[in-house]
Amino acid sequence: MYESQVADGTIQDYAVPVVPRDADPMVNLAVYVRSRSSSETLEDLADVYVKTLQDYKYPLIARDNVGLTAGPSVRLTATRPAGSLGTTADSRLLVYVLASPSRAYYVILISRSDTSTAYFNSFQCIAQSMVITK
Repeated sequence: MYESQVADGTIQDYAVPVVPRDADPMVNLAVYVRSRSSSETLEDLADVYVKTLQDYKYPLIARDNVGLTAGPSVRLTATRPAGSLGTTADSRLLVYVLASPSRAYYVILISRSDTSTAYFNSFQCIAQSMVITK
């Protein structure tokens, strides 16, 4: 799904640091970076990702404005149903949308839905550790 967006230019950079693997094989981190026009607000950037979630029929659970070290962010919480992308259990997605003057950043943290509470603080620490360099 996301890889196709990289291929068609919707998302221009792609990184998945997944080593070492967690005991829960669904735990994952992906960071997508794309160009941002000066007219796009942070809310617009979040709306784009909400549309992506809707297109894939991943229910949005929450949308929150959060302050991170890197600056203002919108945090989206969604569920990826079992069977999507070959998964055998529901996944919880925490998506942090951030922006610099010329780029949009989408930080996606994933775990099983039934273990998402156990990972929330760790995922929040990862999001807080993000630094955007100009």
